Amino acid sequence: DEEPGGYAAGVRDALLGLVGRHDADRWLGRRGGVFLLRREQVAAAELGWLRNAARLVFDSGQGDLAHRLARLSGHPPADLPLFDPQTTAEARSALASAAGPGIERPQGLQFDNGLGGFSPDGREYQIFLTPGATTPAPWSAVLANPDVGCLTTEAGLGAAWAVNSGENRLTAWRNDPLGDLPSQVVYVRDEESGDLWSTTPLPCGIERPSLVRHGPGYTVYEQAGHALGITTTVFAGEDPAAVIVRIRVQEQAGRPRRLTLTYFADLVLGGTRDLTRHQITAAFDEPSGAILGRNPFHADFPDRLTYVAATGPLHGWTTDRDEFIGRMGSLARPAGLTRIGLGRHARPGLDPCAALQVHLDLDADGTHEVAFILGQAKDAAEASGNLERLRRPGAIEEALRNVGHLWADILDGVQVHTPDPAMDLMLNTWLPYQTVAGRLWGRTGFYQSSGAYGFRDQLQDVLALLWSRPESAREHLLRAAAHQFDQGDVLHWWHPPTGRGVRTRISDDLLWLPYVTARYVRATGDASVLRERVPFL
Repeated sequence: DEEPGGYAAGVRDALLGLVGRHDADRWLGRRGGVFLLRREQVAAAELGWLRNAARLVFDSGQGDLAHRLARLSGHPPADLPLFDPQTTAEARSALASAAGPGIERPQGLQFDNGLGGFSPDGREYQIFLTPGATTPAPWSAVLANPDVGCLTTEAGLGAAWAVNSGENRLTAWRNDPLGDLPSQVVYVRDEESGDLWSTTPLPCGIERPSLVRHGPGYTVYEQAGHALGITTTVFAGEDPAAVIVRIRVQEQAGRPRRLTLTYFADLVLGGTRDLTRHQITAAFDEPSGAILGRNPFHADFPDRLTYVAATGPLHGWTTDRDEFIGRMGSLARPAGLTRIGLGRHARPGLDPCAALQVHLDLDADGTHEVAFILGQAKDAAEASGNLERLRRPGAIEEALRNVGHLWADILDGVQVHTPDPAMDLMLNTWLPYQTVAGRLWGRTGFYQSSGAYGFRDQLQDVLALLWSRPESAREHLLRAAAHQFDQGDVLHWWHPPTGRGVRTRISDDLLWLPYVTARYVRATGDASVLRERVPFL
């Protein structure tokens, strides 16, 4: 109510009368009901948050509803001019003739099914896609450490998360086996020819041959075309914790080239985008050169700060999904990439995303590398420190090496040799990897994304780690023990970090804690776990 204060309160009286006529008096000032606020009693910052959180805002000073809806039918004018490469016929011909070396199908794959197979050493699953080819369903991998992670498929980059893959997704989880639309994309635009494509098969790179390699802790996409060799490496760095997308571009035409790389992240900062998009605030931080996003309405993570940044200088950025994709647009042909740059838009109330753009100037036969970083921190100082560390020369390569060391330590501790090569592949690499990355750390997958610990489920999982990673088994035994009640039952599942869960009194949960503890003590000889004191619920 913006009526000036005084003895008369015509607007308020009219509103109270309207509420009364609809028999809603009992809902005044109650949760889920009707709230009448006086403008003079609401601080400017609080009013801004109310507007940002609102699904609909009607202002009687801007006309009736029909007039307001009519304004939505037109397209807002673009802030920046359209991109016009103005390429000469000679330049196009030169680029077309300089195809460069292509991507070759790997030879000697184990259990090759025509689309892919295991590498000779068994440590990668390699998928070769000819132009236009797809797998029958998404072939996915979970890249994770205890703090962050990311889903990948042969088509592209999926949901990323921090701490909790179900309740604190940084980018959207699609769960669509037909479309498999990525929630992170890196686009390449040739500034000379105007050609545009993605470094992954989807959303707009499927017409180029691709080699996709899923390995322990990483996924690599190799692509050839336009006389360029492009390698995209995705992994979850551990210290500092962040999802890193490294792009390496090699010029193969024997002439200088100018490219634009644009990274897009479909921000969620919660469970689903439909629930959180009106809650997210995103801004650009000049000192760190990063887009910073926060969801202060999140029940468990209201203060955490998501950061999106690049290791190279930025040409442009935006947090406006409408600007980047365009009204009725698509990720296959974003409106923002039909213009010369991005409009640097960041204000409350936008449909949020994070898009960063960098320019690459390649020498003839030269190679250039840039990385995009997606992470979450407890505050701005931690975010800035993480970015400073990852932007140091050689830091991205070191982070990738550390991921390799981490998984070598986990997977090489126990090796099994049987007469069946398929069993050896599963037991020595892929089952333990899935147990740790997908079940214990990520607690997610392409078809189901929980983020919660199951009292029974994760206790069963750590049985596989008693010899290769006993410290993880011990840690989870204590974690599970702390989610018992004094009455003897347990939380059937709970969400970190708050412990919010469900108390079902399902009886078989009670079997697994003593059973796994006994197996742990027998395997390790560490009986001290029996003397640990943990608080019950």
